[in-house]
Amino acid sequence: MYCDPSILDDSSEGSNELAVKVPVGTELRWRAVPLQTTAPGDAGVYHTIIEAYYLWDQAGTYLTEWGTSNGGGDAPFYKSTGNLANNTPATIAVEGIDRPFIQCLTQLANRDQNVSPKVAYTFYIGIYKNGDKVEQISWDPFVTVYRQ
Repeated sequence: MYCDPSILDDSSEGSNELAVKVPVGTELRWRAVPLQTTAPGDAGVYHTIIEAYYLWDQAGTYLTEWGTSNGGGDAPFYKSTGNLANNTPATIAVEGIDRPFIQCLTQLANRDQNVSPKVAYTFYIGIYKNGDKVEQISWDPFVTVYRQ
């Protein structure tokens, strides 16, 4: 699991329990992206998406206004695929695509002036192959919310 290094809370980047530290009023966004889109010897294409979340203990006090977005925008892609010669640029085109993400807002109540709670939550991530759901996994990251 990876994040912007400026919000990393400890040495958890790249581990299965990413921890970030963000100020109150931050809009957090997560997107699940497979690092390998096809299995060796498999002609299928894999995609992932966060399908649900579960807030542990008091996490709902500090992580609010949950929502989803398809995050559309223009992205470059190879106009034609195949061999690429040395020192020859690939032909690139741009196309609008969706990059779905889930988001929430961090908050602290007035009574929480002197605390920086570290809260846990779980994401349920669907893995799809050629459009069919083939598996679901879960991920339990952490967020520490602080007042600036």
